[in-house]
Amino acid sequence: MVNKLGFKTEPLQKPYRMRWLDEGRNVQVNKRCLIPFSIGKNYQDKVWCDVMPMDACHLLLGRPWEYDRRAIHDSFKNTYSFFKDGKKIKLLPMNPEDLKSNPKMKETYITRAKVEEHLKEGEEVLIVVPKEVQSITKKESLEVNDPRLQAILDEFHDIVSDTTPSSLPPMSSIQHQIDLIPGIGFRFWKLK
Repeated sequence: MVNKLGFKTEPLQKPYRMRWLDEGRNVQVNKRCLIPFSIGKNYQDKVWCDVMPMDACHLLLGRPWEYDRRAIHDSFKNTYSFFKDGKKIKLLPMNPEDLKSNPKMKETYITRAKVEEHLKEGEEVLIVVPKEVQSITKKESLEVNDPRLQAILDEFHDIVSDTTPSSLPPMSSIQHQIDLIPGIGFRFWKLK
């Protein structure tokens, strides 16, 4: 994409190798490029990106960008706020209406059939359990704007118990002690 758009690259001061998980091959990353970008109408910026071969074309803004811009993340509202050229910029999440109008954005949702397909293929599926599930399903503490999400929360309201602990139980020094032969303690063997 860098070549296609005609961006100029420069060598990295400290080249490194990156391993793609799906293909198992190492890629030498030895160039960087200054990429101009905009988000909405009010925010335009430039960011240094390491150049590597990819099938996708996304600009990933991570912790270095947050640090450089002194961005503040409001995790409840899912917004980022920072100052650029003396103006306060607030990045908002996409509106569900925008997702409906853009068919490519619908790919970010996963359907029940797709989850079942992944499970049948033996893939690992992770489930996120919000801490206040009961409040979310009753619409008391969090407003759910997407009716599809609300339908899922209503359908699976009985999965999470009312007594979900807020933390893990404290560790104890001895987890299990079983005397196979009475009076003989457990021996720790060194592995070579």
